[in-house]
Amino acid sequence: MGDLRRDGRARRRARRSRRAWALAAAALLAAVVVCGAVVAVQAMSTRDELTRVAALVPVLKGQAEDGRFDDARATVREIQQHASAARGASSSPLWALAEALPWAGPNLRAAREVSVAADGLATSALPALMDAASAVGPSLLAPPGGQRDLSALAGAAPRLAEAADAVDAAASRLRGIDDSGVLPQLREPLAEGRKQLDAVEGAVQTAEAMARIGPGMLGSDGPRRYLVLIQNNAETRAGGGIPGALVELVAERGAVSVTAQGSAGGLGVFAPPIAVDPVQTRIYSSRLGRFMQDVTLTPDFPTAAATAAAMWEASTGRKVDGVASLDPVALAQLLRAWGPVDLSGPELSRFRGDGLPTALTSDNAVRTLLSDIYRIESPKEQDAYFAAVARRVFDAFSAGQPKEKALLSAVGTIVGDGRMLLYSTHPEEQAALSGWDISGTVAGPERGDARFGAYFNDGTGAKMDYYVRRTVSVVRTCDSQGSHAVLRISLRNDAPADAAHSLPAYVTGNGVFGIPPGMVQTNVVAYGPAGAYVENAVVDGTPGGMASDRHAGRPVGVLTVRLAPGQTTQLEFRFSGVPDAPLRIDTSPGVQPHAEVVQDASGTGCAPGAG
Repeated sequence: MGDLRRDGRARRRARRSRRAWALAAAALLAAVVVCGAVVAVQAMSTRDELTRVAALVPVLKGQAEDGRFDDARATVREIQQHASAARGASSSPLWALAEALPWAGPNLRAAREVSVAADGLATSALPALMDAASAVGPSLLAPPGGQRDLSALAGAAPRLAEAADAVDAAASRLRGIDDSGVLPQLREPLAEGRKQLDAVEGAVQTAEAMARIGPGMLGSDGPRRYLVLIQNNAETRAGGGIPGALVELVAERGAVSVTAQGSAGGLGVFAPPIAVDPVQTRIYSSRLGRFMQDVTLTPDFPTAAATAAAMWEASTGRKVDGVASLDPVALAQLLRAWGPVDLSGPELSRFRGDGLPTALTSDNAVRTLLSDIYRIESPKEQDAYFAAVARRVFDAFSAGQPKEKALLSAVGTIVGDGRMLLYSTHPEEQAALSGWDISGTVAGPERGDARFGAYFNDGTGAKMDYYVRRTVSVVRTCDSQGSHAVLRISLRNDAPADAAHSLPAYVTGNGVFGIPPGMVQTNVVAYGPAGAYVENAVVDGTPGGMASDRHAGRPVGVLTVRLAPGQTTQLEFRFSGVPDAPLRIDTSPGVQPHAEVVQDASGTGCAPGAG
């Protein structure tokens, strides 16, 4: 009897225990469900707030470009409210706990990091940028009367430094996000955000550097003398094209004037040659230091500029404070802002019979200066025409007032495409420039990316590159040996089939250097990231005879190809030891738009089965 009573009590205790555990489990499940619901609501709120931020960014950009800074500051306040709300929604204790979950965690961490970056940009970078932009304004680039307000530029430097620090912090935060476990719906906009913020980072830090050193470079402390290389993309060089036309400028107290003009051919041969880095002489030949036309055989603009400066001083006796570079494609972009330039002056009238235009426009500038000019048979007369046009353009730009929004857009595109480069002979100024794209250095900037280069040097001795079309891409590949990358380059000779007879001899080269008229010979130079190695090269599926070297710690591969009219060739350079970082491609600025040449290279993952 006693045993039965004990068994009954045990069963009742067991039932109570099971009910307690069931209630506890139900309570825990309810708590998890509630917490999950709260985090889900916060996640949706974060997404919505960031979406509103993204929608306001182009509005802000348009207002700033139009000079409507009161409206822009109101938009900044809206962005700040939404960015702050996104950061607040993603900073709760429940969110932090949810980040530990294996599936949701990576996505929530990424969303929180993006929210923090957006809030930092909104609270620190944007107000500073608005203050700097409103203080300086686009008139710095094209001031009424030609006199720039250097005090306004100097005054903007501290605010630009604040903005640069904030943008750098936000860009570093986005680069630090591990997106390996992030859903595609978030990974793709994250990659695009990184790409755009990297571009902003470079632009803001370049602007900060220019505000800091610009007043001195524009003559605030005394006159400055500069040599401008006008590169001719019809005869390609790794740096863009041969520096056919030369212009000397003097800047004093913010005003710039032309003091001399010349041609590269007019300087003759330098014997003994100007001393150049022996590594680059080995890769690009001793012509680097012997001919002004060949200083841009190297893609490293500081080397090209320093060599050009030494040549100019040796020829004229005048020392320059810096060297700049532009090309006709850049000029066409600027003409969109300034409008047509009249070419009907007496110094150009003798060229009317050659069918050249009476006005230079954004639509005809490239064709006129890189193709139609060669209707003039005499190289000396070609130089005279180019010099006269350059002078008319400078005078028109100095006297006219451009459309400010179009000018800002043009300058941004030109610098981003590598068509405007700048070098200073003053070490402190060059140190400030060397970290940014406008310096044109192959040794930097890295900014956490895996940087590739595809450069082209004409081997025809002619002006046939006006007809060459190129594309460049890079893809990461995987195999049992680890991570590699393949730099893919396509070249096509679009010259007419009868180019040997229908094009001027000066354009085809007329076989003077052993290349049959109409054909194009190109030395293709491929650079990999610092620390990587170039393993081999393939031309149209067949192993190519590649020469290899290293420059500035980067692997270099060189191949020579020859194309008949209508012919296309495909090249692949394979690199090993490539860092697991966003991929970037630099290339020689040519006749084509940069966006048409360089294909997307923003991914960091491996292409399955490739390699």
